[in-house]
Amino acid sequence: LSFFLWKSTPDDELLERAVRTGEPTWVTNIAVDPRLSDRRRRALAGVRGLCAVPVTSRTRVVAVLEFFTFDQLPPDPSAARLVAAVSDQLGRVFERERA
Repeated sequence: LSFFLWKSTPDDELLERAVRTGEPTWVTNIAVDPRLSDRRRRALAGVRGLCAVPVTSRTRVVAVLEFFTFDQLPPDPSAARLVAAVSDQLGRVFERERA
């Protein structure tokens, strides 16, 4: 299991889009996707695909989960439902913590 801690920068269109739309964003091949900066591509060397999933609490995005793969994978509806359920549960944790 690997994880990256990444601080969003103004040129990071992928994370900004996830925050702005509140919707998951899939990237099947980071090498050619224009939403990722060259700096971010270098940081993710070896990664082929990713999915950015916003975590919302009371209609506000409080975090973005990113899932990485070393294979080029198209969006998968069943995986999207699973990730959305995890995101929903994490959003509820944020709400409980704030209460």
